[in-house]
Amino acid sequence: IISRLADKEASGNISMEQPCNFDANNLAEAIMLLDWSDDTCNELRCLGNRNLGWKHATISGYFTDPGLMIDAAAKWSGRVEGVYVVLNPPIRRLLARSANRLNPYAKHTTKDSEVARRRWLFVDLDPTRPAGLSSTDEEHERAVQCARRIFDDLHARDPGKRLVLASSGNGGHILAEFNYPNDDTATARAQHVLVAIANQFSDLLTHNGIELDTTTHNAARLCKLYGTMACKGDPIDGNVHRLSRILEDTDVRG
Repeated sequence: IISRLADKEASGNISMEQPCNFDANNLAEAIMLLDWSDDTCNELRCLGNRNLGWKHATISGYFTDPGLMIDAAAKWSGRVEGVYVVLNPPIRRLLARSANRLNPYAKHTTKDSEVARRRWLFVDLDPTRPAGLSSTDEEHERAVQCARRIFDDLHARDPGKRLVLASSGNGGHILAEFNYPNDDTATARAQHVLVAIANQFSDLLTHNGIELDTTTHNAARLCKLYGTMACKGDPIDGNVHRLSRILEDTDVRG
């Protein structure tokens, strides 16, 4: 995948010189967090077209080719408020909505009932701030440090379970291995775990002005595609547009 991006740079289609609107290595790693099984596909969704206004359209497409998906993500990173994926794999039939390409005026996106199975539990931590703005450097650092505390605690409790620590560009993310069927029992389990984490670390989160979103338990939850830009609002007065990044993956520790 990285070679593919380098080839596009050489052809002049994408510049990989700094400053850059994507990180090729992180994009490659993030793409491989998804499920590429024969019975699934993966949805890429871009929200908030910065030229046309964030409510103008939803850009969405379904992919079975990771190289084409990463091409599309690299193209739109920095041109929209955010580039996202559905963390849990959609059923393969959804590919026919927009096969290995993005539709700039998508009418249909993945519903919870259209997810083949669970793969990840998503823990999302954001600094408290007005809506529609990027975080400051200090806010971002506080969120990432809180995420790291929770990440380390979860890893100590269950060293055999894969965890990913990431920066969303505005806050901190944790992805926890969550291999279950897509059913009501798994949804209830996910909600229970999120509430338990929020309660356990409530003092830490409150002290640092960080919110843990306990509503990310649904199957079709969107997550930032790491390696792409987070561009909420305008980058003025300390509100910073940043690259989202994978910070640590227990699958590759040691």
